[in-house]
Amino acid sequence: MTTAESDKTGGGRAEAARAGAPVRVIADDAVELGFDEALSAVRRLRGGPGRRLLKPLLLLCAPLLGALDDRSKRALEEATGDSRVFSTAMATALNVVLDFFLYPIAGYFVGLAAGNPPLTESDRGWIVLGLLVATAETLVRWREGIFHARPAEHIRHGGSAYGAPVGWLLRPLVSQVVRWRRSGVVPVDGFFSPEFESKRERERRYGEVYTVEEHDAGAYVRLELPRRVPPSAARDQLGLGEEMPDYDVRVALEGERLVVRGRVEDDRLRAVCGISPAFPADFAAEIPVTGPFGGFGYRYQDKTLEIVVLKKGARVDGDGSNQRARG
Repeated sequence: MTTAESDKTGGGRAEAARAGAPVRVIADDAVELGFDEALSAVRRLRGGPGRRLLKPLLLLCAPLLGALDDRSKRALEEATGDSRVFSTAMATALNVVLDFFLYPIAGYFVGLAAGNPPLTESDRGWIVLGLLVATAETLVRWREGIFHARPAEHIRHGGSAYGAPVGWLLRPLVSQVVRWRRSGVVPVDGFFSPEFESKRERERRYGEVYTVEEHDAGAYVRLELPRRVPPSAARDQLGLGEEMPDYDVRVALEGERLVVRGRVEDDRLRAVCGISPAFPADFAAEIPVTGPFGGFGYRYQDKTLEIVVLKKGARVDGDGSNQRARG
């Protein structure tokens, strides 16, 4: 079970919900939103000083942004909240088309540097080489779709050979769209066997595996909870399975911190916690987020807690977009 609590100035009202149940987010202007609707509103690009040109710039730079790695492009797509502004698949496709012009041109200039006379038959080999390089790179980037017949939305859209310098060149633009993220503990799995637990699973038990997206209109937090009960003689004697039961989780806003408290409810499992190392029966994760806050909501499913926070003064339009209140 999960419980959401308002901050200390909000009257202390609490609402209980079962895992996976529909959630509602109440913004400070009394607009009621579903979780996905609120998340889309928080992530959506909004107008404002210095940001009005972001959408046309993204559209203009899409062929170059398509050279970035898959993770960066998906972060851009999530941050824009509108596939008409930026789409991972479309940007990659535009970049592939661009490469079939860039690589032959690059091959032509390599031929000139090698001493070939300009605009002669001797340049043809270098131009053809550029086309072959572009073809080979396209096959590598889209290998999952080409060789495994997967749909475009389910494949990795890899970056081009010059993706890293493009990322550095367009960093000022990207940083205006993809707001900064942070994580309590970098989620990296270590060595795992029946005798040794993974590093990531141990950190989950302390509420330390989370990511945060900060946006102008709010924040999105994703916190992972433990999946497994660690192996022990006590676990086997009590007949407990390997799968970790759901925690009793409480979420509250305290100042400019999002506090998530988790508690093991099963008394037998709490007894195992008392004698097992790195397996606390309770945890409290304090996650800094920038306020002031107007409302928040959460959902819990598949051992993952997702929280969306709306800032005070954010106005929600009828289409689910969000704009900062003026004045």
